Amino acid sequence: MKNKKKKITIITVIAIIIAIALSVFGVKAYLDKKEQEYIKSYIASINEEFNQFEAVDDRTEKLNMLKTEIDKYENYKNTEDSKEEIVNAYDEKVALMKQYFVTDYESIITNNTIAEIEKINDKKQINSSKKALTDLLELIKTESQLTLNQEDFESYQTSINDLVKSYDSRLKEIEEAEKKAKEEAERKAREEAERKAKEASSNNNYSNNKSGSKSSKKSGNKVNTNGLTRRQWYDENGNLVADNYTDGHGHLYDLDGNRLENDEGWW
Repeated sequence: MKNKKKKITIITVIAIIIAIALSVFGVKAYLDKKEQEYIKSYIASINEEFNQFEAVDDRTEKLNMLKTEIDKYENYKNTEDSKEEIVNAYDEKVALMKQYFVTDYESIITNNTIAEIEKINDKKQINSSKKALTDLLELIKTESQLTLNQEDFESYQTSINDLVKSYDSRLKEIEEAEKKAKEEAERKAREEAERKAKEASSNNNYSNNKSGSKSSKKSGNKVNTNGLTRRQWYDENGNLVADNYTDGHGHLYDLDGNRLENDEGWW
């Protein structure tokens, strides 16, 4: 009889333990299911926020949305009951949001990096690229606290500054070459003007001399000195070929009054 009661007691205890175990496992399964539903719902909301970010075109609005998402991410990550799956979802979407701005930075730099700058002579092209890069650096400075870490920011800053310096150097070279070419052109223009002026002056002298020669041949260019008449003859180029005196009777005299010879043929 005692053995029978003992067996019943053991069976009852086992049944109770099984019931409790089943109850515990059931509760755990229920809680696990609820947790998964919570995680799934939370991640869905993060995805929806990212979709809204992608749908927006305004850059300022995108930046504000990124800031909001980063704040949410940091707050959630620091809670005691944060879930790894949700933290990972935040991390992924925040990285993609940042990538939107980084991709834009890279595109602007690529489009305004001039290959073989030393061969470029178009100042307008160089200045345009220089301005685009300078504006980009200012933009990065205003956005970098949200879009970049310090190391990446310093890398962009160095790359952009190096490009701008190379453009400034090339612009200086072009301007110096232009200045030199202008000075050379002005020098040649002055020399040409001087040459033409001398040529014109020479032509005028020749015309005047030739005119004087003709006049002297007609009038004899007579200069009466002590009863003598001075006569001068010029060739066709206006050069003086004879200069002496005559007494009007066929006798020639030099400028000192010495008699030379008969002037027949000089007339």
